Amino acid sequence: MTLIRLVPEEPFSCWSGVYGVARVQRRQALPGLYALELEDCSGSREVLYRAPMDESGAPRPPGEGGVVRVTVTRAQTAKGRWYYRVDALEPTGVDSTLRLLPHRLCPVPGVLERLYRLMDEAITRPALRLFLDRVFGDPVRIAPFVTIPASDDCHHVEPGGLLQHSLELVEAVGRVVREPDSAGLVRQGVLIGALFHDLGKVAPAVLGRTPFWRREHALLNKPLLEREFSQLREEDSEAWQLLHYVFGVIEGSVDGNRIPEAQLIAAHDRYSAARDARRLAFRGAPEWRRISVLRPSTGGPPRIFYRTGSDAYPLERR
Repeated sequence: MTLIRLVPEEPFSCWSGVYGVARVQRRQALPGLYALELEDCSGSREVLYRAPMDESGAPRPPGEGGVVRVTVTRAQTAKGRWYYRVDALEPTGVDSTLRLLPHRLCPVPGVLERLYRLMDEAITRPALRLFLDRVFGDPVRIAPFVTIPASDDCHHVEPGGLLQHSLELVEAVGRVVREPDSAGLVRQGVLIGALFHDLGKVAPAVLGRTPFWRREHALLNKPLLEREFSQLREEDSEAWQLLHYVFGVIEGSVDGNRIPEAQLIAAHDRYSAARDARRLAFRGAPEWRRISVLRPSTGGPPRIFYRTGSDAYPLERR
């Protein structure tokens, strides 16, 4: 299946895939001609579709918000204009909720495609792929996960920062845990744990007020995934046991010694947060400054950061 961003641009090239229908607009040039905006996690593309007629002679275009399987050709009009023509279209079910996330959902361009590529390449166990599809199939939970910042003023404070921070952990842990076990289960479970290690931060948008402080968000990870964990337990008990243990390490209820790879999540979490906090601390500071302080508005001690290279700047520039 071709991602929208990767559709071929060559004359008369053909491609196919499963996409969401973001917009349906009737064109007056020909009866039954519609402009469809197809989209997935990587972007959107306008195509022209000649809708079939029903028994009464009315056209039957696909509905907005639906999912369709299409075959498209890059064609040319009599006046020489190139366009994308739909040769075949049929409604279908969602085969990958992660790939069909609307690209415009996340305020950071390209991050949803990056998420899809990472998970599609790394997660191969069928039960865990189903687990991911179910998690990303819930818009109430996923909309805040891909849009909110990771923190108020400490690190990854921009909209979409939570997802960016989570992907940094997935990439970092994936680089370290290179040698999988015989079935690859440990590596896949740890990567899913890294992706959802901060899922509890969306609890206010999903659960409303809770008795937990913001810093205790890790305790809400498993409750937010309770339905998916129950289904995983029925389908693949070994994957459920491992994932349950990994999330226990994240929340601090187990020590992590039985699966040392799970302890990498906390280490890379601190590193990713501190690295971005240093960026914030030096944002707007002169180039010669070597030490800067970040004072969280939520309380706690000030955080002091250091950067190298300042000795290269002459005194007259300081």
